[in-house]
Amino acid sequence: MAALVLAGVVVVSVRRVRGEVLDLRGLVAVPAVLTALGLASLVRAEGLTAADYALAVPGLLLGLGSGALRGATVRLSVRNGVLHQHYTVRTFAVLLLSAATMAGYGVLATRLGLHHEARPTELGLGVSFLGESAVLVLRGPATGTPFARS
Repeated sequence: MAALVLAGVVVVSVRRVRGEVLDLRGLVAVPAVLTALGLASLVRAEGLTAADYALAVPGLLLGLGSGALRGATVRLSVRNGVLHQHYTVRTFAVLLLSAATMAGYGVLATRLGLHHEARPTELGLGVSFLGESAVLVLRGPATGTPFARS
């Protein structure tokens, strides 16, 4: 499942480098589905303790924050009267920095006893994309150009 999700992230990233229409449904749907899948995995996981959940929360907050930072680096443009988003070199620099930070936190949390099942890939990606989307939802209207209709 994680490989499938990762492949989806690569496809989305390539589309966004080329320039992708910015619509509210697209901003919300993918992050919401990934987050829901991750939460479902977390709920189904057996043997997790209160400490697992406590250690998972900072990781989720890091993911949300890194996504928001990534959203601030996305270039917005207008094509055919609607907003488009473009990933930039800075977007990928933030992505790499975020991945390194998250990996470091993962190592630390594991050493502190976090079970692997308490860190579903889908949940981390979903929360990260939610952070990015939240920033883009705020930045979009500031351009004076509408989001595309879904």
